[in-house]
Amino acid sequence: MFQVLQPSLLALRRQFGKCRIATLGPVGTDAEHLAAKLSEQVLLFESFRQALNWVRDGGDKALIPCGYTGTEVDRSSWVDLHFEMCLELDCVAVILHPIQPLAIARRENASGGKVAIQPATRACLSLPRFRDHLPASIQVVEVDNKPKAVELASVGECDYCIGSTSRIRQYKNLVVLAELQTTMAWAVYQSRKHEHGA
Repeated sequence: MFQVLQPSLLALRRQFGKCRIATLGPVGTDAEHLAAKLSEQVLLFESFRQALNWVRDGGDKALIPCGYTGTEVDRSSWVDLHFEMCLELDCVAVILHPIQPLAIARRENASGGKVAIQPATRACLSLPRFRDHLPASIQVVEVDNKPKAVELASVGECDYCIGSTSRIRQYKNLVVLAELQTTMAWAVYQSRKHEHGA
C-alpha cells in the first residue's frame, strides 16, 4: 500500500521507529537527519544505491530523497534508482519534510571561484540569492554529499560551498552568505519479499 505522509514526526516515529533505516551518510546529511527522527536504528551508507541494495538483500527500509542526483562517479538520480530497483523493491511511502536550512558559504580570504556542491543543489547556483555572492566565472566541483562539500571549502580545496547551515557553522573559517529553506519529498522503500511475506 502506497501513501503520501505529512503527519507529525511523532506519528512517523510510531510507523518507522522499530525499523532499521538505511540511507546516505555521513552524519550530517539531510538523509541521516530525517532518518534519525524516524528511527533509532539508522545505517549510513556511502551511496543511496548501497542503501537500496541492503534493503534488497534483506534489510528493513531505505530512505531516499526524490531530488537526489548522483555525482560524476555514478550519475544515477532518484528516478534511475527507482526504476532500476522497481522489480525488487516497493516505494511504500513518500514523506514531505523540510531539509535542513541550506546555505552558500565562502571561506575567509578566498580569492578563487571554485564551488563545491552535491549535484542535487546545482540549481541553487542560479538562484539570485546564491548567484549574487559568486564571482562571474566559477568552477563547480561535485561531491557525493553536502558535508563533503563543506569540508572541501573549509580545507581550502574550494572557495565556496553549498551545504547545510548547521554544518557550515561548525567551521570558523566559513562565512554564510545566504540561506534557503525548502521541503523535500522523501521515498521509503522496502523489499517486495518483505511486503509479501516471502
